[in-house]
Amino acid sequence: MVEASITSKWFRPNPTNTTLLTPEQPTQAEVTFYFSNGWWQVVAKNLDPRPSYRSTQHSMKIPDGVREFILFEGTPDSAMTVANVYPIAFPTPGDRKRILAWLSFCPHPPLPVIDGKKMHRFIFVPMGGIAVDLLNHPQNVGDYTASYLQPGGMFLSELNITNNGVSVDITFDKGGNPEVEVRPSAAPWDKGFLGFQFEVLETTNCNGIAFPIRTVLRHFYPTYNSKMPDELYMAGISELVVKRISFAASDLANRKPAPSILLADDFRPPNLPKNQSVRYDVTDDVWQPVSDPNIQAVARRLRLAADGDGGIETVDNDLNSKANQRPERKSP
Repeated sequence: MVEASITSKWFRPNPTNTTLLTPEQPTQAEVTFYFSNGWWQVVAKNLDPRPSYRSTQHSMKIPDGVREFILFEGTPDSAMTVANVYPIAFPTPGDRKRILAWLSFCPHPPLPVIDGKKMHRFIFVPMGGIAVDLLNHPQNVGDYTASYLQPGGMFLSELNITNNGVSVDITFDKGGNPEVEVRPSAAPWDKGFLGFQFEVLETTNCNGIAFPIRTVLRHFYPTYNSKMPDELYMAGISELVVKRISFAASDLANRKPAPSILLADDFRPPNLPKNQSVRYDVTDDVWQPVSDPNIQAVARRLRLAADGDGGIETVDNDLNSKANQRPERKSP
């Protein structure tokens, strides 16, 4: 288990003087990262001074993907919490705190590489099925270089990812449904530029393995009216500082549990109709693989209904003697 603090800052460029950057109010967060035998969980608590803005974001590796949910301060315990489930191996990068903690502390992190030179970029994504469409879009690609801390080679030392000259973003159709929008960058950035940089600034030695204790994540964007592709400004920076490292089994066992019942919006099954998910209850944060017969049955029913078939199929309403099936719905 690792406990750390994160300070994040964003900057806005001055259109008339590109050397001037206007800083926005820094944000503070506390993160806790758990890991054991290939499993991981990251919890990020937003320390906004306004109570109504405080929230805690949870990401955890489960079979065939990642489950995520948000708890808002002051929400009644009786309120149902919705957990989004994605067929990815990392926290959704719409929140830089969780992805920074994951890049810092996940041993041998499974990066979304395409080949030895290219990978899918960690772009900002919202919740819902559109997140998977954005992350896996064929245009969401950048060149990357990665190095690892020595000795041990377990943790990243540095990760640089370029923007390949296009913006992969979200738009909405006439019905209000989210869609992927791809826009080419203006010259000279249409040929690509450095957009994402993770770096370890300080380490300690844990049982002969170099372990990160201070890391940073930087985001870059093109400056106004520039003519050179390397004229960028740092739009955002998040710095992580470790407060405590523990290998005690009790810390893992005593971590705060998820709500006893989660309402899952599961986007893991392939070829689901646009903006739809398999929906069911999960008890005690126990998740089934995507091959579960009941998950597969509901996914087939959704596909049949989208094709104009009635989609009638008998489904066992108990996924694991704990998770009761609910009617599917369109995701927001």
